Amino acid sequence: MRTVACAITLALLLTSAVLPIPATADSGPGGGGGGTGACTFSEDEVFLVNCGVIPAAVGKRRVRIREDCNQDLRVEIEKVPRKTSYAVFVDGVNRGIIKVGAFGQGQIEFSTDADEPGELPLNFNPFGHIDIAKKGRVILSLGSCAGH
Repeated sequence: MRTVACAITLALLLTSAVLPIPATADSGPGGGGGGTGACTFSEDEVFLVNCGVIPAAVGKRRVRIREDCNQDLRVEIEKVPRKTSYAVFVDGVNRGIIKVGAFGQGQIEFSTDADEPGELPLNFNPFGHIDIAKKGRVILSLGSCAGH
């Protein structure tokens, strides 16, 4: 069952990558450009694979690209032990901690403009491989739990 879930998640990941689509500006003679940096709004949400350490745990990764080309990454987890913390790794780099509340859920948010309270700077690829870990054990993963 886990192999099927991993294969489905990987297929979704490979087919659902969304990148900003900048509007083209006519630079005309003189080469001024003058583009507004406008992008097409898009949102990509993918469920994380449960690696078996906490069988009930679920999570998802959402990337949103706004019309102004700012990007947001949100990673959510739920159905995990209450009042605990989990490390969030993106492409092998620890990017922060999800603090789980009294209801067994938590999230972490990153943004290229980081103008909201609690948002962290998004200065890495939001479509990178994500692992949610506790004490060195991967709980949830984007794509595959192989090798964990």
